[in-house]
Amino acid sequence: MFDLSPKKESASPEREIDHGETADGGKAEDRVSVAPASTERGRDELEIEVHELRDLVQKLTDEAKSAHTALHESMAGHRLLAEAAEDGLWFWDIRAGTVEYTDRMLAILGVSRESMRGSLDGFMARVHGEDRPRVSAALQAHLDRRAPFLVSFRVRGPEGDYRTCSARGQAEWDARGTPIRMAGAVLDITETKRVEVQVRFLAEASSVLASSLDYESTLASLAKIAVPEVADFFAVDLSGESLADIHRLELAHSDPSKVAIAWQLAHQRPPRPDDSIGAGRVMATGESELTTELSEVLAARTASRDFSQDDDELFAIFRRLELRSMIHVPLFARGSVVGALSLGSTASNRRYGPSDREFAEELARRASLAIENAWLYRDAERSVRMKEDLLDVLSHDLKNPLASVINDVGILLKTVPQESHVDRQRLENVWRTSERMLAFLQSFIDLAQLEAGTVAFDTKQHDPSAIVLEAVEMNRSAIGEKGLTLMRGAAPRLSVTCDRRRIVHVLSRLIAYAVRVTPRAGRITLHLESVPGEVKIGVGDEGQSIPREQLDRLLAGNTRQRDRDGHAIGLSVAIAKAIVMAHGGRFWAETGATGTTFFFTLPSGP
Repeated sequence: MFDLSPKKESASPEREIDHGETADGGKAEDRVSVAPASTERGRDELEIEVHELRDLVQKLTDEAKSAHTALHESMAGHRLLAEAAEDGLWFWDIRAGTVEYTDRMLAILGVSRESMRGSLDGFMARVHGEDRPRVSAALQAHLDRRAPFLVSFRVRGPEGDYRTCSARGQAEWDARGTPIRMAGAVLDITETKRVEVQVRFLAEASSVLASSLDYESTLASLAKIAVPEVADFFAVDLSGESLADIHRLELAHSDPSKVAIAWQLAHQRPPRPDDSIGAGRVMATGESELTTELSEVLAARTASRDFSQDDDELFAIFRRLELRSMIHVPLFARGSVVGALSLGSTASNRRYGPSDREFAEELARRASLAIENAWLYRDAERSVRMKEDLLDVLSHDLKNPLASVINDVGILLKTVPQESHVDRQRLENVWRTSERMLAFLQSFIDLAQLEAGTVAFDTKQHDPSAIVLEAVEMNRSAIGEKGLTLMRGAAPRLSVTCDRRRIVHVLSRLIAYAVRVTPRAGRITLHLESVPGEVKIGVGDEGQSIPREQLDRLLAGNTRQRDRDGHAIGLSVAIAKAIVMAHGGRFWAETGATGTTFFFTLPSGP
């Protein structure tokens, strides 16, 4: 800074005051010495100071302009940022009692700036009456106790519907703790809340649909929980043998007084496949349908005169039920449309859009899956009943007469003379064929009973070596006729828990198959070893190995499988596997370049 105060000049040498006197004879203390100033020098210095002062003023002016420009740009940037934000922003001057709202805030509320009157009352008037006390209490708690201001509420939109919002804010207090201003943000979370409700409802709907295989009762339950959670009106329509036979299974309405009317209208005028809108059309086309605003569709068709008497009846039903917006989605089972779900909103608080249609289609997909599962279960039940009926026929109407034939043929064989070779050969053929038929029939019955879990087991502790020897003895004659060699390792002292008779039966069948496919003078290998918690038993042959793909089908339970030589093996393997697994063991097979080995395990004894 420059010092703008006057400067003092030094005494002139031209006149000197002596002896303590002044020029006019006064005393020294009263004397002032004044020397004549240089006029030229004073003017130069003054001009310099004025010039410097001008520079200073210009510099301050430029800085002020720059600051003003920066402030203007900063304010414009903040204003642009506020308007671009997803949140609606508001600024409350508490002392003045005025509130400023950004355009985004006004858009969320669906109002004009004038209607808000620049006050907090304009905003509170838009808040749902049930939520208003809670918002006021949260605001007061923040101003009085500085509690965090974070609250959700509903605001009335421009068309009378309500949207869900979340608000947060922060006040500023003076030195005495009095709030002087506050700023906040409001975010429209209507869609977020709607998605949360829909996800929660889909989980609940899945639980309801999985609670029973009676799909008609579960669909009826679905209608009851849908209102008012995701719809004000919900209906389920199913087709009969043809689309011309559509009947309404269940419906629900948020207004109890409308339920009886809805049922009456459904009986008087059910959906039809030739309808231009609604469940009937969806079931005919298999495509979902979204009607965001029914009144707009009605007005458009009326204006274009594209309106039939049936349409008039249909829209009259919609009007009586006070429906405003609707979604219809098809239900599928086994590749065909079997029904439709209808969701409707009244004039209260919903207007459906594309995201709601996606939700309805997902709900229909889950309902369709429930129908599909129920049909599969009914088919399985029907198959089980048919199988039980067949087993009853085999056990009584076929097995007993066949056993009687075998018995009678055996008696006849005893009466036919030895020299009647032809007669005896015929009777022996009948007897052997009947025996094979009876054995096959018994095997089929055994397998069915094993799969049904109706076979009782007499389990005890047994020596597996003894079981193997017993099974070998049952095939000793066939082994000897083909000159086969049995290969067995050392038999360790082991113990298994099993039904001895049934495990001997399993081993006997496996050994019989090995004998049948192994070439003459070949070898059959028997395995017996201990594995953790189990005893492993195996039978290997030297016949042609079973291809892996065929072996997989065989182990999967295909009873029609045969080996390369055409020998039936599927039923024997299926029975053996069922018996082993009923004991808690495992059953598998290994095949190589030559031969196949079947293994199974049994729980080891103590």
